Amino acid sequence: MELPEHAGPCYARRLGRRWLLTNDWGHHAVLRGSEYASFLSSAPRRGAAWWTELEAKGFLRERLDFAGLAERYRRQNAFLWSGPRLHVMVLTSRCNQACGYCQAGSGARRGAGRDMSLETAGKVVEFAFRGPAEELTLEFQGGEPLLNWEALVFAVRRGRELAAAAGRALRLAVVTNMTLLDDAKLEFLMENGVGLCTSLDGPAALHDRNRPFSGGSSHALVERWLGRIARDYPDAADRRYPRPNAILTATRASLAEPEAVVDEYARLGLDSIFARPLTPLGAARKAWAAVGYEPEAYLAFYARLLARCLELERAGRPMRERMAAMLLTKVLRNADPGFTDLRSPCGAAFGQLAYDHDGGVYTCDEGRLLAEEGDPLFRIGDVRGGSYEDAVRHPTVRACAVASNLEEQPVCAGCAYRPFCGVCPVYNYAAQDTIWGRMGTNGRCIVLKGLFDLLFKRLQDERDRPVLERWADSAAPCGPACAERG
Repeated sequence: MELPEHAGPCYARRLGRRWLLTNDWGHHAVLRGSEYASFLSSAPRRGAAWWTELEAKGFLRERLDFAGLAERYRRQNAFLWSGPRLHVMVLTSRCNQACGYCQAGSGARRGAGRDMSLETAGKVVEFAFRGPAEELTLEFQGGEPLLNWEALVFAVRRGRELAAAAGRALRLAVVTNMTLLDDAKLEFLMENGVGLCTSLDGPAALHDRNRPFSGGSSHALVERWLGRIARDYPDAADRRYPRPNAILTATRASLAEPEAVVDEYARLGLDSIFARPLTPLGAARKAWAAVGYEPEAYLAFYARLLARCLELERAGRPMRERMAAMLLTKVLRNADPGFTDLRSPCGAAFGQLAYDHDGGVYTCDEGRLLAEEGDPLFRIGDVRGGSYEDAVRHPTVRACAVASNLEEQPVCAGCAYRPFCGVCPVYNYAAQDTIWGRMGTNGRCIVLKGLFDLLFKRLQDERDRPVLERWADSAAPCGPACAERG
């Protein structure tokens, strides 16, 4: 797009009969075709309502409020100076399920040397507190983290001790399939403010097909424990007890029934859903021919899922789609929802660190997953011997920062969604054999463009906009599986 002399720096994208304008300050405007043509002309309709909007939002060169725009830019990039807030602890690589799409590549329930020791757990927690972040999240993952319950309890207590001593805020979360929960474990988690995030792929037949469990129906156990939490730990006004969250991982089998998936979430009392596509990591990479699909197929699925969520919302039944909520928080509120995958540069050691059961430190959880497959490219240290400073200054961290800086990405640099988006070097490396990626054929890029297109079009619908505005105010960070990355 060749800009006229009166225009400030901006990007454009066609949305049907309208045009979307965005700029580096995080502002956007949607113009009709005639308005966009006037904007590009040498004699624009100065004084029109759309012109006044562009003036206020920094799209016109002669009316740039540098102080105000610089403050917006500083606010939307504040994560660059806060240090990693999210710390993912992999308590074990063992699991009691055999999900065909498992990104973690987890192994069987039994096996030596695959659990995090208490000594290593203590060192991980202490390592996390060496960073400068005033607010930290410890997220316990696996495998199935409840298989190493002793280490989880130890890490929770040690984290609380260090947070109290340092005067820092600490969030806690566990990503669990819920099959190993019992009353005592649930009481400990709830009383210690540990948020639960689980997987729910839809109705029982679909969920159990995606997530086989030798002990019977894993869906039945998820339903049981969600019901128990709702009954015994109501969402009090003071929010003492964290509300559980659930993730939908869409497989090829999911694509035909998005409405049934949303309705199942509603039936089980959930008021939000996090829909995510498959990524080529772990078992999913090996089974892609059976479970995978093209990005366009996921976008068609997601459009129907979002439509059903909005339909329920308009009928008075809350059902927030959390990926949409996080994107809208960036678009409508110029705020960072804590989603480390949508930053420039990405969250690798800037927003998160991941720790394997052996104490290895990784740029992010996705980087750790690649190491499970035998490629340690994204390993940057070890809590048992290395320093925090050496880890965050590791050459791999620097490489990820350069590769995920959208200003350095040829396709991204001129994209209208650049102010709200981000690339993932690990995804690029896994899918395209380069941390830079090739955005023209990059599946993640295709999906994100499709999501932004869909949301900006929905924002033009007067029935949907009030719902989407509410969602933009609701995206609170918790952890990668609970909110920040799904």
